[in-house]
Amino acid sequence: ALEREARGTGWYRYDEIPGRPYADDQAFLDALTAHLQTVLNVNPQRLYLGGFSDGGQMVHYMGARSTTNFAAFAVAGSAIGGGDVPGDPIVMAPVPTAPKPMLIINVRDDTTRS
Repeated sequence: ALEREARGTGWYRYDEIPGRPYADDQAFLDALTAHLQTVLNVNPQRLYLGGFSDGGQMVHYMGARSTTNFAAFAVAGSAIGGGDVPGDPIVMAPVPTAPKPMLIINVRDDTTRS
């Protein structure tokens, strides 16, 4: 939302859009995951990615674009797409190249999520 842009926070959970600010957060998360696997005793067969709200939208995006082979994904209180600024078109997560295990938790009448 506008607040996110003003604070400079949130994930860039879509492909680059000409004329819009962009950071390759997918590449960042893939590089971070690879780095952590080299310095920690991580079993790559048990590597999971989860997120809430905007983080959940990033998880949907990572499920489609990530080069890391996550065992599964989980999202809560999120959608598969959204817009950053009122009036912008809704940007959907791309279609994954293969089926992937995903847990999706949503509720209705959630008046506290912003």
